[in-house]
Amino acid sequence: MGAETKAKKLTKLPSLFVWEIGRRTNNQAHAQGLGRHNQLEVERLLREYLNAISDFLGDKKFLFGDDACAANCAVFNKLCQVMWHVPSVVTAKA
Repeated sequence: MGAETKAKKLTKLPSLFVWEIGRRTNNQAHAQGLGRHNQLEVERLLREYLNAISDFLGDKKFLFGDDACAANCAVFNKLCQVMWHVPSVVTAKA
């Protein structure tokens, strides 16, 4: 079952609307650069980003010292998206 069919079943939206959302999402991903890579390249890039964050953190508790700041929340947000939407990157060894 394709993603468009699953989305239509889950949301009960008209198929033209589901198609348009998918088209816009794909266009935005391409414009941001992510849509220009295949799945393996995306996973490789994400692993590189995760390693860079890990290297920057080192033994520190937070990004910029002992107290959390907005940057920590932003990085946590992105890490959660990777963890739940691209689990193969999180479980694979870099």
